Amino acid sequence: MTLKEHIDDIRDKLVEWKIRKEAAVSQGIVLRLLKALAWPIFNTKIVDPEYPVKERSVDFALCPHESTPQIFIEVKQVGNIEGSEQQLFKYILDYDGVIPIAVLTNGREWQFFHPTGEGTWAERKVCELDFTIRDSAGNAEKLNRYLNYESIRTGEAVEAIKKDYEQVGQQKQVTTQLPKMWSKSKVTQTVAYRQWCNETHEPWEKVRGMIPSQFSLESILANDAYAYYVKQQMQTYYDTPEKFHKWVDSFKRNMSKTFGRRIGLSPERAQQIIDEVKKAHNSTTQRRNKNA
Repeated sequence: MTLKEHIDDIRDKLVEWKIRKEAAVSQGIVLRLLKALAWPIFNTKIVDPEYPVKERSVDFALCPHESTPQIFIEVKQVGNIEGSEQQLFKYILDYDGVIPIAVLTNGREWQFFHPTGEGTWAERKVCELDFTIRDSAGNAEKLNRYLNYESIRTGEAVEAIKKDYEQVGQQKQVTTQLPKMWSKSKVTQTVAYRQWCNETHEPWEKVRGMIPSQFSLESILANDAYAYYVKQQMQTYYDTPEKFHKWVDSFKRNMSKTFGRRIGLSPERAQQIIDEVKKAHNSTTQRRNKNA
């Protein structure tokens, strides 16, 4: 099976609630994906479970050169991840060494951190994945970028997360410096962009905090311009009918509800956006076939 196929199968099991407990997440998801990423999961000098850090232990320490951790992975049960970042960073602070990549996951959600960066743990978060929302091909690409065994051995993955950390920091800096005189249209466009792009996707409370005081998040989401900008981002990201339909097919059920929750719109409004993009792409396909 390819990494994408593993993720597809895991997503189905998550949707059906067949994997919930922390031990099941560790064995049925984390170790499974590490094996797919070429880690020798039965070599405990390399994939070290319950790695001791002072009086406690982190769930997994990945040691590509044996006994020298490069990655800490903390595992939680499905639905239980919020607030666990502090626990993960406590392990990192207590460890007598350097950990360039840290991962927090409950099987469904995956958070990647660059601990050697600057700022709070939140400011050192580089990427978030959700196996039930984003397309599995995109999730596979990110997992491969940060957790591929050979890439960790060569240092390529560490350089990749360092680069991504710097880019995320630049994006956040731009956001925090948004001029208060921005027009509502500009703010609306920015919110639409941040909620569409997974790499810069932020919790809604954080998005609310970046909006100038003269506006409210509710007024932004209720603005027809917001739906327009979301649609624009969708069309730009999936710029061919093939890419778009592949993304649509990745949602096996409740697409409008899942997508609507992500962008803060009702399932009905989300479905309307999807249908409009689908219609535009179908028109493109028809014109291309006609001219062929």
